[in-house]
Amino acid sequence: MTLVSSLALLVGTLFFLSPHLAIVWGETLWPAAATPLIQDKPFIVVWNTPSAACKTKFNVDLELSVFDIVENANGSFIGKNITIFYKSKLGRYPFYTKDSLPVYDGLVQIASLNKHLKKAAEDIHSLLAADFHGLAVIDWEEWRPLWDRNWGSMTIYKKKSKELVRSKYPHLPEKKVNWLAKEEFEDAAKNFMSATLKLGKKLRPEGLWGFYKFPDCYNYLKENATTNYTGHCNSKDIPRNNQLSWLWKVSRVLYPSIYISEKLKSTINAQKFVHYKIKEALRVSALNEVIESLPVLAYARYVYEKSLDFLTEADLIHTIGESAAMGTSGVVLWGDMEIAHTMKLCEALKDYIDEKLGKYVLNTTTAAMLCSRVMCGGHGRCVRQDPESRAYLHLDPRSFEIISVLSSSGSTLTARGSLHLKDVQNMKARFTCHCYRGWTGSHCQDKSFF
Repeated sequence: MTLVSSLALLVGTLFFLSPHLAIVWGETLWPAAATPLIQDKPFIVVWNTPSAACKTKFNVDLELSVFDIVENANGSFIGKNITIFYKSKLGRYPFYTKDSLPVYDGLVQIASLNKHLKKAAEDIHSLLAADFHGLAVIDWEEWRPLWDRNWGSMTIYKKKSKELVRSKYPHLPEKKVNWLAKEEFEDAAKNFMSATLKLGKKLRPEGLWGFYKFPDCYNYLKENATTNYTGHCNSKDIPRNNQLSWLWKVSRVLYPSIYISEKLKSTINAQKFVHYKIKEALRVSALNEVIESLPVLAYARYVYEKSLDFLTEADLIHTIGESAAMGTSGVVLWGDMEIAHTMKLCEALKDYIDEKLGKYVLNTTTAAMLCSRVMCGGHGRCVRQDPESRAYLHLDPRSFEIISVLSSSGSTLTARGSLHLKDVQNMKARFTCHCYRGWTGSHCQDKSFF
């Protein structure tokens, strides 16, 4: 039985927000759902893979747009729809190399914020058009802004921070050294990251600025723990994410990571892993007593981590499908340069897109759009009534078929069909509306004061 034929059309409601902000006004969830990033598209899928070489070097055209996948022009990795800034591409990001050598002074406490912002402004002007209005993703992963999250190879930042305090206050007791090192590090990290986002918003105000992998809740599957794995976030990390309220206040969007490893392949553990990461991101998106939630665009991969093996149909559901059903604004599909390294790899990627990935994306984005129109009058996003259910946004194959249509611009795909009474009943039974700003009511049918 195929993926599409095994699942009914299910489309839906935001389940759980901040414990203080999941307020119900009548039958309306509060705060409002994030406004769609593209008009009339409550859920989008964005391509963030440097795959242009498939076309330019091997004449393999991935034709992503026919599957309703948003991409930059000519398959460029940097463009008007999405640009990702790695540590060498934006300003003077301080860090230590694997050999413990400092780059731009190594520690954020002693790095020059002014020099960083000056260089960052030059980089933004160079890379982003003046009217840029796409996703602006900052990928800085060498250290984390909370002291307690710098473990493993990142403990060098704790070590160097304490050495810095001792050099200034040689007679300070060790307990106070630790306290002061933590304070100095976290204050500097906050200033550095906040100022960078503020600069981006100032220079490219229409850009959706945010940091990759934030928020995280460290619910990773430990070795030999498959039988007891719940997927729940680490109990310490929800309050830690609350400590990052300064970051959520200056972010325009949240980019959590839902990459899954091969050891989770086609298992319920993959669904649990993604579910609770998304749940925490949605909770964070509603913090700070905002009127409208921050958009959540989860970073996913179409291959397993540290692998070139494509996701199974089950794991497309566990990543893209889970994100849509829980009420995120979309998913970003990331891949590295290796995927376009040879003609064989490009052809394999094209086959996978044509036969599985593309059709699943089109199925899900269409179902999300139809549910929004039918259930919420186009004024809200469909999310699960029961957040722990396995309800997904899929087209029922008894009502729809995905077909190829010829037009003046070439061949494109479309979902042809119509919603039957049972389809609508399934929606109402499994999903509810999370209204956009300005709308209220169980079906987002009324204008609101906000």
